Amino acid sequence: MMADKLRDAREFILERIESGEFAGGEKLPSARDLAEQTRISFVIMQMAFISLVTDGVLYTVPRRGTFVRNDWYERILPNSFWAGYEIYGSIFTQRILPHQPAFRLSRRFQSASFEVRSTLPAASLQQHFLNLSEFFDAEFPGKEDFFLQRIEQFRTPGGKLFALPLIFSPRGILCNRACFQEAGCRLPPQDWNWNDFLDVIRQLRRRLPAGRIFPDLQLMHYWATCLTALGGKILEKKGDALEVALESEESRKALEQLWTLAHMLLDENSDHCPERQCAMSLCARQDIVLLGSDGYILPLPHLPGEVGYSVVAGDLFCVRNTVNDFGVVRDMIRILLSEEVQDELGRRKFGIPIRRSSAIRSFDESDPVDRFYWSSVSKIHVEPCLLHPVCLQIFHAAMLQAWREKRSVSEFITEVAPVLRGIINYYRF
Repeated sequence: MMADKLRDAREFILERIESGEFAGGEKLPSARDLAEQTRISFVIMQMAFISLVTDGVLYTVPRRGTFVRNDWYERILPNSFWAGYEIYGSIFTQRILPHQPAFRLSRRFQSASFEVRSTLPAASLQQHFLNLSEFFDAEFPGKEDFFLQRIEQFRTPGGKLFALPLIFSPRGILCNRACFQEAGCRLPPQDWNWNDFLDVIRQLRRRLPAGRIFPDLQLMHYWATCLTALGGKILEKKGDALEVALESEESRKALEQLWTLAHMLLDENSDHCPERQCAMSLCARQDIVLLGSDGYILPLPHLPGEVGYSVVAGDLFCVRNTVNDFGVVRDMIRILLSEEVQDELGRRKFGIPIRRSSAIRSFDESDPVDRFYWSSVSKIHVEPCLLHPVCLQIFHAAMLQAWREKRSVSEFITEVAPVLRGIINYYRF
């Protein structure tokens, strides 16, 4: 009973911090005033103050009172759940909270003990997450109903499974019909290639600024998707080891084309528009639900005569290293990967459920969008650079600098490849 009251008192304060009613840097009303307002005892409200000071959300100044920290949103609260999309908030409330009443949904905090993150952010934070392998194996010893290749791509060479995908999807190019009409351009054919893609950009640039043609190529998931679609690799996995793949002929060709695209799109005088306002943007199956678009979807363009690839876009369940209640970890995995939750994601067409049976039930053969995404699953390419976030971040920073300084692909590879080799040799995950 006291634990419930303490939880209620903490939640009363946290909700008002997240809503902005109690802003960062502001002094809180006294514990006595809040106790009277909520009809919670003063002792319990005081305990709530103390616990939130311990958690780093509040701080106390002697003889002045208790204040909200300016960086309160950087804290990771115990028993907290965070997800970037509302659909997971409803799943948490309906499916998880009844079994774990001590948990809370963090809406404005940047992180939580339990998180659902998209692919690149999860990969970049992998050293902060638990190895979920033993919990997944314990809950699902028979894994025939899962897309195991999509799961195994998040296992490091050292064997750590730092995330479990709940959904995944190949990416396509979503064309905004209104933008094409405004520019007086025809929509590209379904069998287009990279040269056609560049020609379309040239046509659009006659009437539209660069920022309205394609979202910011400097964003990691945009250039990484283009590089993979062109057959380029930063790293490759050989056995249990990672090796630098930049110097291969395929990667050089891909980077040359990526440099051409950057030259065409990176206009310093053009501000980048939101994705839904661009003529073309990357689009996974879950994005169709979020954007509510009736746009025209094309496969990712590839080099003429080459095989086209796609990059996975997924939502991954991750658990912070600070969590030590492993029974709760198993419960969360069991619920999120259950047929009920997977079927719910499938019914909403929010990505492709990681369970095969739920995925199959989610597709409508008469729907051209569904046919496109289902047929593209086999084209998903596993990018090993996700398994070494330090290499990925350094490559990203170095490439953006090379674009700004208008350096050649050869110069870039010559400088960056040995740096990545050194990192792989001395910084292992």
